[in-house]
Amino acid sequence: MNEDIDKLLKKDVLIKAGRQIKHTSDCMWLVRRIAEETNRQISVSTVKRFFGVVNSPFQPSKYTLETLAQYLGFTSWVEYRNCYDASRYSDLSENTWELLKSRIKIVTNHSLNSIKQKTEYAPGKVIFRKFAKKRFEDFLDSSKTATLFVAPDGYGKSTTLIQLVENYFLNENATHKNDIALLIDGGIFFNLYSKNPNIELLHQFLEFKINSSQEFHFQKNPGQRNGRIIIFIDDVDEIFFDKHRYHQLLENLMRMILAYDNGGYKMVITCRPENIDVFSHLMHKNPVFKSCWHDLNFDSNNVFTAINIPLFTKTEINEILKKHHFIHSYDYLKNSIKNILDIIQYPYILSLFVKEYHKTKNVSEIDLLQQFLKSRLYSPPYMEEKLFVLEHFLKLCKLGKEINSVAKEDLLSGVKYNEAYRELVSYGILFEYTIPNGLFGSNTFVKFNQSQVFEYILLEKWRHNKTLNIDLFFEIKAYYQNNVQLQINILKLFILLLYHNRKTSVLKEIQSKLQTSIFTYRVDGDSYPASVLSVLNKTLEESIPK
Repeated sequence: MNEDIDKLLKKDVLIKAGRQIKHTSDCMWLVRRIAEETNRQISVSTVKRFFGVVNSPFQPSKYTLETLAQYLGFTSWVEYRNCYDASRYSDLSENTWELLKSRIKIVTNHSLNSIKQKTEYAPGKVIFRKFAKKRFEDFLDSSKTATLFVAPDGYGKSTTLIQLVENYFLNENATHKNDIALLIDGGIFFNLYSKNPNIELLHQFLEFKINSSQEFHFQKNPGQRNGRIIIFIDDVDEIFFDKHRYHQLLENLMRMILAYDNGGYKMVITCRPENIDVFSHLMHKNPVFKSCWHDLNFDSNNVFTAINIPLFTKTEINEILKKHHFIHSYDYLKNSIKNILDIIQYPYILSLFVKEYHKTKNVSEIDLLQQFLKSRLYSPPYMEEKLFVLEHFLKLCKLGKEINSVAKEDLLSGVKYNEAYRELVSYGILFEYTIPNGLFGSNTFVKFNQSQVFEYILLEKWRHNKTLNIDLFFEIKAYYQNNVQLQINILKLFILLLYHNRKTSVLKEIQSKLQTSIFTYRVDGDSYPASVLSVLNKTLEESIPK
């Protein structure tokens, strides 16, 4: 057997298996998987010899090669071998479609394994969201060529693509088995490209040439097309970090979308909202591009409104809790630990809640906010730089005294932490929005994506090197007297933090002072709306142990 093909076969089997084959137990596991998928038997000793678990001077038999090729989705060893011959792309053989499908499936499996590892994907613990199902099916039925799923990290973009690819194209009961699904993990694009140079579609992303494209081949040989090619790109932002090269990449994708606008190709892309401006720029540069996209608004200047993956609904949270074998329902959470309900609508934070709940049944909003910041802020990369950017943000907005946003130009002026800023935006901590300024100008502002995170960071800033007591409570109250909603939210968090730290005596002391004031509507000489006092008093009543 050719040495290069031997290496490729081993690599492809490992990618398909999704694990290393180094021990006898690994070999036994692989033998079972091969038998399940091919109905062909090979021995454990054969697998040991093939992967070098034991030394052997013998080459694998034709039967072994045939079996491994079938495990990879090919009809025969010859088909697998020929798939690496670049001339096959111009071959008029009737098997061109199936050869392309088999080769692309290997790239798709590699991307699936990579994305599943990054997201810790567990199929039995996630739900297939109705919005994604409807949006994708409407897209497939439409005449449009491309669509986008836009959201910060932590909204479930990657999980959505895994489910779409597997449910519609790869699983045993897939509804579109004749179509070819190419899934590209943007984070490992160049790894995929270097290991699969004969897949011309990958090359087209970097340098589009219509005459050498697969579409050009199938236009000349329409009888060889047995379905559509659906291209999925997860985290297109990760292919190039450099803005100029990223812009060139999207221009190539746009050319592909226009060239393939004949129903034979579809493209599904995920990206973060801060990069939607490049798409919008290309749309305005060439309005024809707009007609190719399904269900997207490229006219908004607000990055936040570009997000089209919704937060979890009550029903979805209930479904997920059941999958994780929770004995309690959403309604129980609503009555017992209701302060976390708003925050666990975010898919990533719900996953944190599930993990924390299995460690301890006493999970609070404070726990989740601490875990969120630990994983997204107090962690590499750029940990110190991210903290510096946020410190600068808080300084510019005066700890949110009257405003909760700052001008991007001011935030990054003289600051050499653009990469850290990009991380904060990509993680969904910060987001940008634009406000028109005059006839031709506009200003870009930055604010926190989740108000709870902003409020908790403010509270942490206030309590730095200070005692968590009644004096600090009323110092915060006085500072935010002109920003009543933020005042209420931070003081509620303050109460929850006291409860979290079991400072019952301070809780009772605050409650006593508020109850005295609720009839006079004044605290420390300041006018104080009765509704505000009622909200805080209610939070205290729920926090103080009976």
